[in-house]
Amino acid sequence: MFARNSCMPRAVIRLVSSIQRRASTADSSRPPFRPTTCRSTRHNPKVQVRHRSPQHPPSSSHRRARARLPLLRVMSKEVDGNTGPSFLGQDDAVALDEALMGPLGFSVEQLMELAGLSCACALAEIYRPPTHGRILVICGPGNNGGDGLVAARHLHHFGYRVTLCYPKQTNKQLYANLVKQCESLGVPFIGTDEMLASPLSGRF
Repeated sequence: MFARNSCMPRAVIRLVSSIQRRASTADSSRPPFRPTTCRSTRHNPKVQVRHRSPQHPPSSSHRRARARLPLLRVMSKEVDGNTGPSFLGQDDAVALDEALMGPLGFSVEQLMELAGLSCACALAEIYRPPTHGRILVICGPGNNGGDGLVAARHLHHFGYRVTLCYPKQTNKQLYANLVKQCESLGVPFIGTDEMLASPLSGRF
């Protein structure tokens, strides 16, 4: 989903970093030592017995989560010290996807919704409806196309007049649901021939 040069909202990165830290420490956190005096030696304060819970080796999922902690910590530090947008390269984006969909259990649908909403919010922040009210969203058959369908839905709710061009549709249920959601809102779909029939600048 994020496997490309992308700009992620700082709030999303903080959320991911927080979840990652909790997941990585859940298995390794144990109750602290609590020194207690043994009955047979209670008159000798120098002799103490320490009780501790049994140690369990961390699961493979937690080991993977810890392995990816440096990436998320770096991202969090960069966000905290930077008021501008935070960009992810392809390698970091792939690692983030793996961390989210692996030990943290995020689904493709969740990541697609986050990516599409982020795109819609970024566009709405720069191009306001009063001056840029008409938007053409062109979607391909892959995950980026799914992001576009989600973004189109949110842009419609933001008050834009959205048109979708989705020429190479897939039969996967996830994408069919996204198309159905846009159609139920009355978002029009056009083909490539119709899109190229006249200059885009006069319509969008």
